[in-house]
Amino acid sequence: MKIVSLEPFITDILDFCGAGPLIVGHTHRCQLLDSSLQPAVVTTADETQLSAANPDDHRIVRGLASSPVDVKKVVALAPDLILTRMSDSDRITFTPFAEEYFEAWVGKRVLIKDVSIISLATMYEEIEAIGARVGRGRETRELAGRIKAQLMGWADSFFDRSRGKKVVLLSGVEPLKTESLWFPSFAKLFSAQLFSRDVKQREKILQWSEIRDFRPDVVLVAPPEGGLSACVRSLQVLEKLDGWDALPAVKRGDVVFCDGAALYRPGPRFLRGAAVFVSAIAGLESGYITQRDEFFKLRYLELHRHRFL
Repeated sequence: MKIVSLEPFITDILDFCGAGPLIVGHTHRCQLLDSSLQPAVVTTADETQLSAANPDDHRIVRGLASSPVDVKKVVALAPDLILTRMSDSDRITFTPFAEEYFEAWVGKRVLIKDVSIISLATMYEEIEAIGARVGRGRETRELAGRIKAQLMGWADSFFDRSRGKKVVLLSGVEPLKTESLWFPSFAKLFSAQLFSRDVKQREKILQWSEIRDFRPDVVLVAPPEGGLSACVRSLQVLEKLDGWDALPAVKRGDVVFCDGAALYRPGPRFLRGAAVFVSAIAGLESGYITQRDEFFKLRYLELHRHRFL
């Protein structure tokens, strides 16, 4: 079987369960544990590098994954299976359209599986399903079970510390961006309330007034790239916003900054990021259930920001 993985977390799961050698193509953000395995890179961060005059080609380039896809490279690899998280707005029609598209070019059926994770429950299901598709069901069942057991253990231990707290998760500040995905169900597990917008609002630009009026008890700033330097840059933007100092989270210093790379990748890396999310909600110090200095709280970052720029 030849697989193209179009999301880093999917590549992580395949690699974890021993299916890394089956991957013939992956994204520019993926990295396999075995450096001798070097699948073709079939996506790009620079959208200007890929152009498609044909409407069908354009829809595949932009809609097949969260990053633009080099269709010619995928076709040349002739995969049997493409695992992805589609960005096309109409997933119902997109899957058969994309399968017919690649079958016409590759000359055989190419199965396309959209891995959409919208809650903790679907996270466990999709982790198991990915393994089952490549004959590694036992390994991914164990991984899903371990993640679920750890989250339930933390919920039992820190329920009283997190109950009723209003939480904002920021993945970007210029422009402002919050994450939903599985995080509302994650917060609910701890009886906390995560700031989220309904489906209709998500298409609109997020306004600072929406977060300010929510009056969060906890703010977690977790840019997906850039590490702690990106966190400091985020702080420099946030502290200039109207009403920032008046937020309950800021008054109490319950603003947490971390590298969000693991937080947004369900799979073998997820518990590392989840530990920071739990620590932020429960008011734990870095090093308690995380690695030491895995995150920094507001006052520390204010005093030591020069270290990270």
